[in-house]
Amino acid sequence: MTWKKGESGNPGGRKPVPIAKTVKEAAIKYAPACFTALGEIVQDRKAPHSARVSAASTLLDRAYGRAPQDVTVRGQIEQHIIQLIQGLDQMQDQPESSQDQTKH
Repeated sequence: MTWKKGESGNPGGRKPVPIAKTVKEAAIKYAPACFTALGEIVQDRKAPHSARVSAASTLLDRAYGRAPQDVTVRGQIEQHIIQLIQGLDQMQDQPESSQDQTKH
């Protein structure tokens, strides 16, 4: 069978894999033991430092969330962002009556 341009051969999409739910349930089942193991690694002074740091980092991330990270944007999109900010600044500088006229 042939399809028209832009038409999907599988409009319903891929069917979900039932094993995914089973894997998630298993992971949830073992989560308390995993956290216990991580805690033991953190406290084990004979464990390699890299293992202790990795376990501590994982526990802290789960407890408090990951630390925010800065993102640097460069290139053409940077100019678009600058133009958007300048446009917003100009809108704020306009008297309220002239802003109302631009909405109509």
